[in-house]
Amino acid sequence: MKEIIAEARSLTKVFGKTTALKNVNLGVRRGEILGLVGDNGSGKSTFLKLLAGQIFPTEGEVSLFGVCGERELAWQRRRAGTMIEEPGFYPQLTVEGNLEYYRIQKGIPGKEQVRDVLRQIGLYERRKTYGKQLSLGMKQRLGLGIALMGEPELLLLDEPINGLDPSGIIEMRETLRRLNSEKNITIILSSHILTEMEQLADEYCFLDRGRLLKQISAEELAEECGSCIEIRVSDPELFAVNLEKQFPGQKYQVLPGQRIRIPGEHVEPERYSSLAAESGITVSSLSVKRTTLEEYYMELKKGGRES
Repeated sequence: MKEIIAEARSLTKVFGKTTALKNVNLGVRRGEILGLVGDNGSGKSTFLKLLAGQIFPTEGEVSLFGVCGERELAWQRRRAGTMIEEPGFYPQLTVEGNLEYYRIQKGIPGKEQVRDVLRQIGLYERRKTYGKQLSLGMKQRLGLGIALMGEPELLLLDEPINGLDPSGIIEMRETLRRLNSEKNITIILSSHILTEMEQLADEYCFLDRGRLLKQISAEELAEECGSCIEIRVSDPELFAVNLEKQFPGQKYQVLPGQRIRIPGEHVEPERYSSLAAESGITVSSLSVKRTTLEEYYMELKKGGRES
């Protein structure tokens, strides 16, 4: 079992009359990319700020590298790099000048680290460009470079692909993948671009209005969002009984509207039609579907709000 290097326990944050996070419990293992998924106002940025020490819990606690308590956490946070909300850099300084400023501010020895980071984020050739002259994608990469100063073991990134064009999104994705695979940097990032999150995350945390709806691995999510057969029949109860007899161990869900959902495509759809016909059951529709990440999140939200 990999070490848990970031954890929330009964974490709650209240701003005035607004509860931004409510009783959140989750853990992040070393070497993972954790994706925080949620609408605006779901608590993603608040959670990252609590980990980064930019704000403090109302109730509960966070731990980093097995340590909790604000005095101890202040030291452990030196092992983390952050890019929360807009990248913080000086537009009147060059790309290289910005990184050199943060190197000195953080007390990092050796000027060579600035050059190393410039190569990691793909801005070495633009190192003499002033911050105010950078495109949005380059600004995001510079913000990531600032977060990487000091060779962090953990990155906290709030919407790192927000506003990027397709090329910028691909470049950022490849950079994050490389940092994770080559340097084993643990990454916690938020995004509302769910199709992009699917290509990055090893683990997901779905948030809605400050509540953690679910934490699930990419493998488990792929299984739940995999292909399924959905059949609408005149008598779903009888069809379910016959389904269990004909295909023992086959999982299924009885849904509203006389529908039955059967995960996977292990059996040819026509066999389900034949099963219904043999029992005198009318089939009004049969289709093969795949649940998208967006649909999965919407179902989670609906279930969470109804409960």
